[in-house]
Amino acid sequence: MPRPLRWFRPDRVMEISSRTLLGRYALAPKPELVQECHGILAEACDRWRGVKLHMGVMPSNHFHYMATCPSANEFGRWMSFVKAAIARAAQFHHDIRGPIWDRRFRAIPILDDAALRERVRYFMAQMCNPACDLVIGPRHWPGMNCVDALCRGVKIRGTYVRSAERRRLAARKEKLPLNRTLELTPLPGLPEDEEQRKTWFRQIEQEIVAETRERQAANGIVCKPPKVFETDDGHFVPDKMKKSPAPHSHCSCAERRAAFMAALHQFVDLWRGALELMKRGARACFPEGGWWPYDCHLCRPQRE
Repeated sequence: MPRPLRWFRPDRVMEISSRTLLGRYALAPKPELVQECHGILAEACDRWRGVKLHMGVMPSNHFHYMATCPSANEFGRWMSFVKAAIARAAQFHHDIRGPIWDRRFRAIPILDDAALRERVRYFMAQMCNPACDLVIGPRHWPGMNCVDALCRGVKIRGTYVRSAERRRLAARKEKLPLNRTLELTPLPGLPEDEEQRKTWFRQIEQEIVAETRERQAANGIVCKPPKVFETDDGHFVPDKMKKSPAPHSHCSCAERRAAFMAALHQFVDLWRGALELMKRGARACFPEGGWWPYDCHLCRPQRE
């Protein structure tokens, strides 16, 4: 089955997700791995300052990030670095050989404020939704999450080290140094005042906690202590996985979604037409917003 074409829209909030191979628990939240994931994201944002990371969550077999970026190529390099570095860290901490990721990441644009709030709620409720019910509240998940940072202003500290340095510290049985701080960029459309933003996120958190407690009490669900998940086997593969097609966009308005799909179909037609010209050796220019299959000098942005 061919991969769907990506249509990048500058400075549009996107939900980025990627799953591990076979849904394996390669990202099980060992404290050292979580610490490294925070540091890797901080390092990536320092290297590619055009990418603005708003929030993220990392369950045991996939991740979700929310980010914006003005350039498709810069965003592609950012994601390449993040996925490669997290894969190396997961291989080391869970003693895994071979590939970590199942396929390329998906970047889904969020088109309006209502859909944005719904995705924020989805991110925060990732580990206490009806399909999981692993914890009693968003902040109790021991893996990577930004709930305390968004709701209470807690600093996210992490580690970024090279593979050789990681092995050296492990051989000496030394702890990883906290040498990076992950700075999250406020979501567009939220109040400029930090306390008002925290109140907005806390309101969503309280809604999730109230619903989770009511549902778990009604169903007799008792969650395990969060520390239990830190010892999960990174080689474990679940018997069943959720399989549903990813949407092309997140939008609460049917008309806006239809307009987006019409523009997307137009982009795909232009991109495939340019690809056919390129195959025949003719001069081709790919439409703006796509990742080019080769270094197209006509589309390459001019350096100042």
